[in-house]
Amino acid sequence: MNLQFLLAALTSCPTLHDLTLSQLLISLDVLCALKNDISLAQPHPQRATDPPSFLPPSVEQFLSKCIEIDEDHVVHLWSVIKDVVWSLPSWDESKKIRDL
Repeated sequence: MNLQFLLAALTSCPTLHDLTLSQLLISLDVLCALKNDISLAQPHPQRATDPPSFLPPSVEQFLSKCIEIDEDHVVHLWSVIKDVVWSLPSWDESKKIRDL
């Protein structure tokens, strides 16, 4: 997903109009760190390369607190950024890259 598509998707969702760049970046960081936890909560079979269609409630609540938005908005945010999150390295993968 390119940046232009991501911005268009965020713009098309009225509940996310007030989302700041900082909140978006924190969301990406937190969700990448929690990819394994998100995967574990999904019904099987779920292809590892496909982002889940929903977040576990505990992750929704946690992200809501982290970036200070309503849980309902987290649901909308996930629908927009899930492909981006799933294309980024997980926390463990990025740590290996940073340690090189």
